[in-house]
Amino acid sequence: MCAVFVKPRPFGRRSCRFVELLDRYPDVRAGELAEMIETFPHLPAAEIAIMSISEKSHRKLDKFIREQSEALRRPWLNSGLLILIAISFVIFLYWLH
Repeated sequence: MCAVFVKPRPFGRRSCRFVELLDRYPDVRAGELAEMIETFPHLPAAEIAIMSISEKSHRKLDKFIREQSEALRRPWLNSGLLILIAISFVIFLYWLH
């Protein structure tokens, strides 16, 4: 039997900055809020999950997501590109058959 131990890696620079701003949310300046909105979609899912279960930040994260949900939505172009890739893949598979 083999035990695997994984050393947790610290949050990245972007995530640390986001957490700093989140600690002060909603009392952040407009530029800082824009930075949060720009950064959030690019944060690793594991780090967002850790923030969401953190005693210190989960309420503020929930509030941020609720209040900024419209600004956090992905542009339809990203969804359109994903759909185009999926359709192309299906056509390719059909062509191979």
